[in-house]
Amino acid sequence: MAYNNPKTMSNQRQSYHSDLKLAVQLECVPSDILSRIPRSSRHRFKYSDYSTLYGAGLSSIFDNMDLIKEIAQSKAALHIARAVLRIASFVRSVGVPFHELSRIKSPEIKQSVAAFVHRLSSSLPKAKILGLLGIPVHSFSSWSRGRKLCPSSPLTRCRRSYPQQLTVSELRAIKKAFLDSDFVSWPASSIAWKLIHERIVSASVATITGYAKLLGLTHRKPVHRSRKRGSLSTSCPNEAWHVDATVIITESHQKAYLQLVLDNFSKRIIAWQS
Repeated sequence: MAYNNPKTMSNQRQSYHSDLKLAVQLECVPSDILSRIPRSSRHRFKYSDYSTLYGAGLSSIFDNMDLIKEIAQSKAALHIARAVLRIASFVRSVGVPFHELSRIKSPEIKQSVAAFVHRLSSSLPKAKILGLLGIPVHSFSSWSRGRKLCPSSPLTRCRRSYPQQLTVSELRAIKKAFLDSDFVSWPASSIAWKLIHERIVSASVATITGYAKLLGLTHRKPVHRSRKRGSLSTSCPNEAWHVDATVIITESHQKAYLQLVLDNFSKRIIAWQS
């Protein structure tokens, strides 16, 4: 049976077959057909008592209404169970736990989830599917629109929607510092502190190192320098001492010299003078 869309027929009133009305009352109408019936009509079909209509006594349907309702409810429950199994199978194929679906970053997985929800919406309402997946409606709307990713953001987020990100110039400064050969042996946190102290990047250490990780700058191999000629190796404390002189530049741009006498094995300071 073909059904016309009542929304497109504004000049005449839509008529419905009595079987369709009973099917709405029994909740066994496919969701795509049910969505094309006005809400007021659906409410009237669902709560009307058709057994009082003239000629209802000649119909065997009303004599078996309880049985038909039970069958319809069983079919609906089976339909929902199949849809839930499809959801579980899809999540397993994606390889992401249910509680982490809303936090996925991969654009390919987001598009795959959106396409799956659209396919399954003919069996279950989208709101119920998103509730089972734990995905907020606004996130799903964003994934469905398939917005282009921001090429200047390592977070792949639009800078207009997420203005709290680091600027492009700050990203260039982070990249330049982490690729500088003078800092190749520095820890990532030390490079981050240097950028903060010099007021090049206005962010926390965790934020800077996080961006460096997204940019692929944290897995650098340090340069192994050979030991200086004449260096001394010791096997126990107090076997040998050595003197170390350090130059310290103060805030007033003056130089201060600090001399240390250290144990060559434990690096313990034996004496010092400034």
